[in-house]
Amino acid sequence: MDAIVIAGIALVLLLVLIWLARETPRAPAEIVAEAQLPIEELFPLHCRHFPQIRQALSKADEQYLRQRASPALRRRTLRERRSVARRFVAGLREDFVRLERLGRTLATLSPKVSRRQEFARLELGMRFRVVYRVAVLRLLVGSVSIPQLASLTDVIGSLASETERAMRSLEETSVSRLRSDFSA
Repeated sequence: MDAIVIAGIALVLLLVLIWLARETPRAPAEIVAEAQLPIEELFPLHCRHFPQIRQALSKADEQYLRQRASPALRRRTLRERRSVARRFVAGLREDFVRLERLGRTLATLSPKVSRRQEFARLELGMRFRVVYRVAVLRLLVGSVSIPQLASLTDVIGSLASETERAMRSLEETSVSRLRSDFSA
């Protein structure tokens, strides 16, 4: 009997992990629009606003509202801030998807992609997906976790750094190949 319960719990945990890691489908129009973006816009756009989001969702700001605003204004303000947080998290997902796609493109163009680099991208992707799903669930129940938002922003920053490193490596390889072609 104990083995059945343990197997059931393991199955539920596995299903939850699969659900957390799955990709949400994107509209074809979104994919086409993204393909037409200039290279500068493939890098993170939304995570740059994290300091403002952190301030708006901080306990100090909530305390200030408690002291200065009417209950109705406070409720409306907190509701609007949670809405902004939901849009921010959706924007972080857009940043992540663009960076991940750019990273895959660079990996196909680069002649020497190390296993370490691929593993780092895979690990960052899984970490983002899990924390993203948990953050979305928390926002759905009305709870906002600044550490989770910070974690999402950190993952995007790490992925951006990996992508920039891959771009520099590809550029160096291309320049050295071009020089050897001209000198031959």
